[in-house]
Amino acid sequence: MSIWLFLFGIFASTYMGLFVTYNTTGIDESMNELLDQDVYSYFKNVKYFKMSDKQGRYHLDAAEVSQNLTTNVLILTEPSGVLINDYQSQPMYYDAYTGVINVNKKYLSLRGNVILRDPNIRIESDSMTYSDNSQMVNFQGNAKSSSKNFDAAYEIEVGADNLSYNLSNELVRYDGNVKGKVSRTRAYEDDIKFEANSIVVDKSKRNANLSGNVKFLKSQLVASARNGEIYLDNYNKKLKYYALYDDVVIEETVSPKGQPPFKRKAFSERLEGFMAEEKIVLLGLPRVYQKKDLLRGNTIVLRRDIETIEVDDANTNFKIR
Repeated sequence: MSIWLFLFGIFASTYMGLFVTYNTTGIDESMNELLDQDVYSYFKNVKYFKMSDKQGRYHLDAAEVSQNLTTNVLILTEPSGVLINDYQSQPMYYDAYTGVINVNKKYLSLRGNVILRDPNIRIESDSMTYSDNSQMVNFQGNAKSSSKNFDAAYEIEVGADNLSYNLSNELVRYDGNVKGKVSRTRAYEDDIKFEANSIVVDKSKRNANLSGNVKFLKSQLVASARNGEIYLDNYNKKLKYYALYDDVVIEETVSPKGQPPFKRKAFSERLEGFMAEEKIVLLGLPRVYQKKDLLRGNTIVLRRDIETIEVDDANTNFKIR
């Protein structure tokens, strides 16, 4: 199935023109020379469509279309259409200021206030390209997406310089100045913000991999590392919801009940965050600086707004206040 077959039908409501681009050298110019030139058709208020089993499967609306009949390339003004393929359960709708379709190469390019959307995701950018052969959608410039998962009660918003979306395996990659937020629909559940150089989100597995200058921001905690992960389905489970790897640094404001707040700082090679239990587990030579104390161990557990620290030194377990 392909969007490129909507050229089986064309409606033009107001005006249609046909012209050729060649220099006339005389009425004796041969037919072969004429056929070597580019031939164009021009349409206004256009609807492209393809019929399959007497049903419209694809369509594209545009204010103006200039079609090169030689190369089968169309130049679009104010395109608004639908992408349908064998991998997506829902059609994806797009809008833009201008666009180009290469029918032979099955390639679509859009520019200017580009929007691609379906019931679960909305993506905006300065420009977009789509290849029907590779099933890749690439967004360039001020890319931002918003996607919802109603079963797990969360919404993800991400902004980046560039974004690529593989429709066949539902992998979404963000590159350059990536910033985002996972928002919970329940008011009492904490949101989590994140930053990275690049992020790959697997929509089918519902997880995200972050790399390069990774930072997590949650409540009064800021954690940074080289790499990280988010497991989107584990928010209310006794499983890690997020993890950081390589040169982990934590800065936290602790506000114990009935006591003045204080700063806590920690370092480790690995961090695992458990949202349901409101705890952080530090692994890999962790150390914690709290007030005037320095704590070390194989595993250290920190809990939100609780001064007590749990330390496992491999020989004995103990708690320090």
